[in-house]
Amino acid sequence: MQQWERAEIARSAVEADLTPDDTLRVAPDIYARYVSPPADTAYPLEFAFHLIGDVLGKRIVDLGCGSGANTALLVNRGAQVWGIDISEDLLRLDGRIEALVGEVALDDRSDQRDEVVGRLPLFLALGAARQIDL
Repeated sequence: MQQWERAEIARSAVEADLTPDDTLRVAPDIYARYVSPPADTAYPLEFAFHLIGDVLGKRIVDLGCGSGANTALLVNRGAQVWGIDISEDLLRLDGRIEALVGEVALDDRSDQRDEVVGRLPLFLALGAARQIDL
């Protein structure tokens, strides 16, 4: 494991410890923003959800799912989401979100990622983009 990965895990543990359940609930107006965002939105995340399109019934891998904010939005839109993150502490937050919004599969085991990723049709890696080694 690289030094930056250990640092991210430590940072994530603090974030998870300081995140109360009430902040994991996504307000209806936030859900509404991501159901069908316009192509000309000024907000990058809304634009990403516009590009993703209809996810109803699709299986999605959310790489670098972190605290699960995007995961919750995708589940709300009818997707089956597999959240993967380096931080077990943040995955526990995703588990708390699952109790609030619906079924989310969680995995922190890198040994199965290739197998899982190879079977799923849609990937969201907004949270992992800054962590990808090229």
